[in-house]
Amino acid sequence: MVDRVKNMKLTDDDIVKEIINYVDETLYNYAVMIDGEWGCGKTYFIQERLYKALETHENNRWQSERDYKKRKVIYISLYGIKSLDEVTKQLLFMESLIAKSGKAKRVLKKGTKAINTMLPVVFDVLKNKGIDINLKKITETTEKLMSIRESILIFDDLERCDCPANEILGYIN
Repeated sequence: MVDRVKNMKLTDDDIVKEIINYVDETLYNYAVMIDGEWGCGKTYFIQERLYKALETHENNRWQSERDYKKRKVIYISLYGIKSLDEVTKQLLFMESLIAKSGKAKRVLKKGTKAINTMLPVVFDVLKNKGIDINLKKITETTEKLMSIRESILIFDDLERCDCPANEILGYIN
């Protein structure tokens, strides 16, 4: 995507359009990375523009195309994540919250930082009380309810993740 517009700056609308075209393309199934200097507004852009645009796009396609299966847009912050298990737990927890509340945007804005902070603690407390959290069983159950292939996943704060970059990028892929 960047190669064909090498020395050209894209507007927010251009970026949204390109990403929507990319996620609609069935030929590719890879991640897209938005890169920029610290503090330039990447998270704000994702939460306020891209997220809303993807949800609107999915709703419009679902309403206009008879056999279209609408994909959920799920935002995951990697801030403070220390292991791939934590990413899985957060993904499952966010999906559960969104599925139950139907209010993904509210969960996105208010819950992400709290979830990043509290989720590992909650799982540790449960484990210390003798309640084993079997990620494999949770994952199998969740896959019955939701297929990751039927979602658009947005991972933010990669630079603030405590996992090795290769591990987290491999997980995302």
